[in-house]
Amino acid sequence: MCIIVVFRNMKKYISLGACLVVFALPLTTSAKTLDEIRLQLESVLAQLRGLSTNGMVLGAATTDDYPSGDSTPGVYCPQLSTTMKRPFRDSQTNPPGQVTELQIFLAEYYGLNEEDIVTGYFGKLTEKYVIQFQKEHGLPAYGIVGSMTRAKIAEVCGRAQAAANADLSENFLSATPTIGAAPLSVWFVMEHLKAVGDGYVLNFGDGTPEYGTRAEGKDGVSHTYTSSGTYKAVLYELQDCPAGCIRTLVGLVWITVTGGNTSNPITVVSPNGGEVWEEGVMNTITWKPYGYDPVVNPAHEVSAYLERRDGGSELFTVVGQLREEGKASIHTYMRVFDANSVGKYPPPGQYYVRVVNNNTGAWDRSDAAFTLLAPAIDLKVNGSDGPVQVAVNTAITVSWIGRNVTSCVLYGVTARPGDTVGNINVDPSGSGMYYVSANYVNITCRRSDTSTVSDYVTLMYANQPASLRITTPNGGEVIPLDQKHTIYWSQVGLNHMSIALYKNDMWKAWINKDVGPDIVASGSYTWMPKDFATDIDQGAIFKIYITGQKADGSGYLDDKSDMPFSFVNQSKLDIRVSAPSGGETYVIGTTDDTGDFMPLKVVVNNAKSKGDIILTLTRRNDDLWKQGEYRWLRTGNGFDPAVQDPIVDSGNTQINKWYAPGQWYLLAEWQGADGSYARDFSDTPFTFVTSSTGIPNIRVSSPTGGSYTVGSTLPVSWSSDNAPTGSGVSLWLTVPGPNGAQDFALLNPTPGTSLFPTTGSYSWPIPPSWTPGTHNIHAYLLAAGSQAGCTSGSCVLVNNWSPQFTISAQNVARPAIFSITPSSGSIATPVVITGTGFGTSNIVNLVSGNAGWNVGSNVPSSDGGTRLSLSLGIPEGMPAGTYTVEVCSNLSNQCGSAPVTFALIYFDSPKILSAQPASGSAPLTVTFGSSMNVCDYRPYSIDYGDGTSASFNDLAPIPHKTTDCYMFSLSWPHTYNLPGTYTAKIFPPGSGTPYTATINVSYL
Repeated sequence: MCIIVVFRNMKKYISLGACLVVFALPLTTSAKTLDEIRLQLESVLAQLRGLSTNGMVLGAATTDDYPSGDSTPGVYCPQLSTTMKRPFRDSQTNPPGQVTELQIFLAEYYGLNEEDIVTGYFGKLTEKYVIQFQKEHGLPAYGIVGSMTRAKIAEVCGRAQAAANADLSENFLSATPTIGAAPLSVWFVMEHLKAVGDGYVLNFGDGTPEYGTRAEGKDGVSHTYTSSGTYKAVLYELQDCPAGCIRTLVGLVWITVTGGNTSNPITVVSPNGGEVWEEGVMNTITWKPYGYDPVVNPAHEVSAYLERRDGGSELFTVVGQLREEGKASIHTYMRVFDANSVGKYPPPGQYYVRVVNNNTGAWDRSDAAFTLLAPAIDLKVNGSDGPVQVAVNTAITVSWIGRNVTSCVLYGVTARPGDTVGNINVDPSGSGMYYVSANYVNITCRRSDTSTVSDYVTLMYANQPASLRITTPNGGEVIPLDQKHTIYWSQVGLNHMSIALYKNDMWKAWINKDVGPDIVASGSYTWMPKDFATDIDQGAIFKIYITGQKADGSGYLDDKSDMPFSFVNQSKLDIRVSAPSGGETYVIGTTDDTGDFMPLKVVVNNAKSKGDIILTLTRRNDDLWKQGEYRWLRTGNGFDPAVQDPIVDSGNTQINKWYAPGQWYLLAEWQGADGSYARDFSDTPFTFVTSSTGIPNIRVSSPTGGSYTVGSTLPVSWSSDNAPTGSGVSLWLTVPGPNGAQDFALLNPTPGTSLFPTTGSYSWPIPPSWTPGTHNIHAYLLAAGSQAGCTSGSCVLVNNWSPQFTISAQNVARPAIFSITPSSGSIATPVVITGTGFGTSNIVNLVSGNAGWNVGSNVPSSDGGTRLSLSLGIPEGMPAGTYTVEVCSNLSNQCGSAPVTFALIYFDSPKILSAQPASGSAPLTVTFGSSMNVCDYRPYSIDYGDGTSASFNDLAPIPHKTTDCYMFSLSWPHTYNLPGTYTAKIFPPGSGTPYTATINVSYL
């Protein structure tokens, strides 16, 4: 007989009983007394426990689909490794199923009904409880489950599970550490071990082989956890092995392993520190692992960003995105692109590259900084790097500065209006008036080694940049099948489009593959989604995706719905709150008949009978709304679908003195005479405020416009009205975006934590490397306890902008060099360079012909930008000789040089070559020896005279020295296999005289 009790708990099935095998176990047939029956029952239970070696344990689960981190009831610990946010699904995580894992944790942590939240889809309800969890634990409350949130969930589980350990009367097991990032090496200590029974076994909880011991007293073992998660390590005492191996629990420890997606890592290979790259020249960003079969970190899934380190801190600032400008991998000219896809060269200096796999979330940054040199050719149109707005055949001023180039050609312009596009040969540096004939101006220059460098400036012909934005459907809509639906968009500068339907962010079907100019200009397209009957009632998983071709032929723009929408069967009952939709503010009255009026509107679709519409104010917008404060508004609005319009206007309700301040939702419920039921909440909360408090407000009083230069300070001041107690202000600097100003840089001194007072002022030092442009100050009045980086949701009380102002570059001339002292030296020689036009951070190069060597980076200036002091960092392999000194300034973004030279000299003492023994019979092994006084590693070589040779670096690498000269000695063997007289020679670099030794090899 077999008795199995199985409970279904959403995505998991747990077997709570073992098969009771009784057919081979005589029980009552021979028992005569109660004690005998008891003893026989204990015998049966002992035999059943012995079945544990075959995977059957009485009173425990024989199968469990939960990960090994499953805990005691009420403490479910998910294994999360993917960054998730709305609208993720289980299929989008790696491994799949992590949305469900997260939802089970939230359900148990907050005591929710799993049938309401555990869906495998990251929707509004999941986002709400993620934000609540983040707020409770002091995390950035954006609703995104990133590494910090995953670590906090693991930590919370670890604390709860540690409490479960207290169930052991005496815990024989301890571990250090119990929490850390993968890979995590843990040292387990087993104590109070007895030399009885069959020893002990330690199960690490991650599926790896168990550790067995027969030690007495104490034993220890190390184990490494390679993946993030929460693991239960248990110590058992063994008895009656191998017959039954009864296991008795004597120790338990929970291990929490944090970290990113360790199953799909990514590591930067190049640039990884120390490289010197030139802007405007093709450079290749590489990473590992990388492959096509199987596909690992393919280029189309990886984004690369250029970052700079803020001083000596661990903070990194994103300069911009590095985009593919070649045909394979990520080949780039080191232009950085902003949110408007405008590419510009960053100022010369030291940077890092960070690569991100956009699917797995794995990322890595260069281990150390690499150096970017200014481009060999710098092109400007009307003094700008672009994009520049122009009209066809408009005169423009084109200027360019070349460095170490011999000749250049201009493209995209003509010498006279109306001319055919031609190639205009120009000098390496110059300027002139030309006429527009293309959507760009390009200059290509040739170096003396025949290689070419180029630069370009994009031109815009419209009065404003081309743009595209989908407005409907844009998220949350429920679209009935077999009904016409209109797609709306706004656009500028486009003439053709393709419209597609996406499902789960993957292409599903074409709606119209070729939309002509007339429809593009109209801003709408009507279609009937009748071919997707199999996709109804699957939730909000669909988006509209539009690709538009620019009218000037310069490329494409695309946009998709901000959030997903869903399809429903036309006949399905549906009710929707139309007003208030959320975000509104209403002032509470002081008497029964004063206060703002709030409109109440709902939409009822496909009701089959008469019914009532019930309207309720609630503090929550989920199944637990009755657990919070609520207030009935309408309890019996009769509705007859046969005669009434689906849009039901329930009039207005006056927010009088009996209403409580704060945030509320409107709940609309349908109760049909036929028993049908539907409900809906307003999308976002609306707010009631008391008249005595008034509506919070904030204003920015400065800057009021004008222009400020990089390196100066920007005065910012603001004030607020009716700010709640504990509230504060965050300030953002905006940049122009496709839909107006967008937040770019947070000005708060401690990003993410510190808020400014509700009224105050702040002087922001504009970094010297700041890119000139137009900006606004965007001020947010945030609720008490909010993080400074919050820009949406309930934390924002009100926000406002300053008038637009401009940050411009300083009018700094190209650096000019007067002298370098001393004018000669070797490694680490301290020098002083004098001149004008030096920046706050400079790059010093030594140049010879077409070759340049970086000998100083981030060199500060003194004496008003006229003096540089540094010790020369001579790179390995840089030959001795006379070099021209070049200085590149971060203020002018230009490099300057003059007939000021520096002589690099290396000092070497005579080389001594010894050979022992110098004679003997073949085969003869000779030990050679050499000593020298060197100032830098350079290639020394030896010719053995028998047709073979070697370099000193092959024999024993000489460590690179950047300080004083030092003595170096070396000995090594070589075998002569044939008789004869050989002359071995050691060669210094250059044309120095070799040092020799003669070897005589005779017959045996």
